[in-house]
Amino acid sequence: MCARPDETPRYSAQRFAAGKTVCPSCLVHLPQAAAACPSCRFSGEDTMKMFPHPLPPLQPVLDAANLWSESERSTIVRRVKKTRHRFPQIHWSLCTLDAAAIDNPRLFGFWMLNASPLAEGETADQRAWTVLMVINGATGKAAIVPGYGVEPWLSDDQWHKLLLEMTVAWGRGRRGLAVVKFFDAAERLLRRACRQARKKLRHQER
Repeated sequence: MCARPDETPRYSAQRFAAGKTVCPSCLVHLPQAAAACPSCRFSGEDTMKMFPHPLPPLQPVLDAANLWSESERSTIVRRVKKTRHRFPQIHWSLCTLDAAAIDNPRLFGFWMLNASPLAEGETADQRAWTVLMVINGATGKAAIVPGYGVEPWLSDDQWHKLLLEMTVAWGRGRRGLAVVKFFDAAERLLRRACRQARKKLRHQER
């Protein structure tokens, strides 16, 4: 963990369990290295059958549903870069779609995060440290899908609460501001998780 001289905090990649791995289908907490969910038997292969379509590489902002204006997209890209500067280990991808047939954005996001090809210059390790936001304009549903490197830092409940930070501004038509509020709140929780990790590390070193 380190802070820059300009007092803009930037956090490194040490992992300390703050959350738990959750089944994207039934939300049951999973044991580490589980091949399938012990509750519903869901596995990654199931999403390949549910969504047998080719995917593009992940992008910082992929607004396929045109939910944001050009100005809003520029605002979102700048805000993502700001968070990337402060938490350089974590990569972010925001994807919108307009698909009434997709009722579970969490499962869609799980498939997209794991099945989309790596972008030019992207590594498998970076993909593991990617947080994917999926917003379905047709259903009004959204989900956050963190890669396994990010999962220990925030719990599933915390990601859900972060999505709720968006609801007021989104409902008022200020969709770009809604995403900014999400990242504002996400940084607060990530800073708290890093402080807890540092405290745990100091305790372990005693």
